[in-house]
Amino acid sequence: MKAGWLVVGASVLACGALVAAAGQDDQDRRNYGFNVESSRRGQPATSCAELEVTVRRGELARDEEVQTVPASARGLAVSGARNGPVYVFGSDRSDYQISLCKFAAADTGDEARTRLGDLSLASQNGRVTVNGPPRDSNGYMAYLIVETPREARLDVEVTNGPLDLRSLSGHIVARTMNGPLSMRGVSGDVDVKAQNGPVSLREGGGHMRVSAQNGPLSVALSGTDWQGAGLEASAQNGPLSLNVPDDYRSGVLVDISSNSPFNCASAACRNAQRNWDERSRTLRFGTDPNPIVHVTASNGPVSIAGGRD
Repeated sequence: MKAGWLVVGASVLACGALVAAAGQDDQDRRNYGFNVESSRRGQPATSCAELEVTVRRGELARDEEVQTVPASARGLAVSGARNGPVYVFGSDRSDYQISLCKFAAADTGDEARTRLGDLSLASQNGRVTVNGPPRDSNGYMAYLIVETPREARLDVEVTNGPLDLRSLSGHIVARTMNGPLSMRGVSGDVDVKAQNGPVSLREGGGHMRVSAQNGPLSVALSGTDWQGAGLEASAQNGPLSLNVPDDYRSGVLVDISSNSPFNCASAACRNAQRNWDERSRTLRFGTDPNPIVHVTASNGPVSIAGGRD
């Protein structure tokens, strides 16, 4: 008789465990709908405290973790969390500061606070990564804010999340997959590749290589000259938007595939040198006969505008 009760008790415990596991799986599959804004109104948040985060449903918990990495010849390598935003900006500091802004949502506040423990920073030999969240869960957001010296050595990669680079120079490598990439005030030896996401470049300089595949590319030239060795930017299977100031002096060469729709609203286009044939089309802008800005568009519409950005 006692053995029978033990069997029944074990069955009840097993059913209870299955119900609890099913409940946890159901919670993990729910979309809590994170909404993120910066308290700086129009400017990116430079600290976790400046992030205003809400969820569409459930309860939200937040925390942060901060680490510093000394500057070295090897520089800093950063990998963002799955679906997590990464913001990098230069400042007058001499080392690298990485802030992990942790957000977790669940049906109750206690569950949300417990979930925060699933997110943490890992740093080793100049490489910083985010541990967590569980791959099949929607109840987390890990937002990285990286403050670097203005002259930095940086390698950053982001998957399924946005990457924003601002006000820095140096040796910079950036890779994104399935998310937007934005650069403003970035110069130096810069190598950028983005796949399946839009790319935006403003106020660039130095020697820059920018490749956008299967996503839009927007390039806004500033001032009257390109400051540095030059820009090589290409859009493959996506639209290209180029802004060239009317008084831009640096040479600009635009290569357009023959099947790309083309529109130019810039006054510079009236004086541009054109070379049109069945396979390709090129335009040259600027007073410098040796173009140092080279923009290529393949299999996507091209729009060129003038004036000041």
